[in-house]
Amino acid sequence: MPSVPRYKAKAYPPPPAQRIETEGNIRNKSTHKAQVIFLAFIAAGVIGLLYILSRSSTAVSPTDNPRILHKGQTFATYDDFLPLFGITATESRHFQFIPGDEEIVVWSPQYHNPNYHNDGNPDSLMPTITEYWTPTNYDELTETVKETVRQRQKETYYNYLGKKQVRIVFMKDLFDANFVFLGIYRFSPQLSDTTKMVWIRAADQCNLDNIPFVKNYDYY
Repeated sequence: MPSVPRYKAKAYPPPPAQRIETEGNIRNKSTHKAQVIFLAFIAAGVIGLLYILSRSSTAVSPTDNPRILHKGQTFATYDDFLPLFGITATESRHFQFIPGDEEIVVWSPQYHNPNYHNDGNPDSLMPTITEYWTPTNYDELTETVKETVRQRQKETYYNYLGKKQVRIVFMKDLFDANFVFLGIYRFSPQLSDTTKMVWIRAADQCNLDNIPFVKNYDYY
């Protein structure tokens, strides 16, 4: 019996509707992949931002640095702040040069001192300090002695005009018996005259690890 020839089934292209659906599936897969990549990118960015914020929240802020003094800090005695500057003096502790540098003074004036006055506005922590010398019995002095006092004040004024000096100030008796750190002050020729010397605050902070830097504030 003669054999019947075999024929291979011929593959025909899908009908138009099926082709459209197949192409749509391909486009959907591509779109879905792009969305996944985009969302992964966003998630990575959010994680990175959260990491940065967590690090910054746990970092030590400048105000937490014990080596930086800030306006308004209080100290009970000379021994609480003079050693921070390497000062070991036991006399005239209210006016001490930084060791090895006579352009920087650690000054601890008394607010409303009867002789030197040291006047200013405590409500704003003394943006200026006005210093002038008159003995407590000034009104009882003879005119000759009063003139001597006035001449001394003039000499002091001209002396400071001829030098550059900055003062790191801790004021006593501003609110109580404690010393209050007020900042770094410079002499003000504009506000001073032969009857008084006015010191103006130039900085609210003092970095104990870079004391020589305070001389940058001695400009007029």
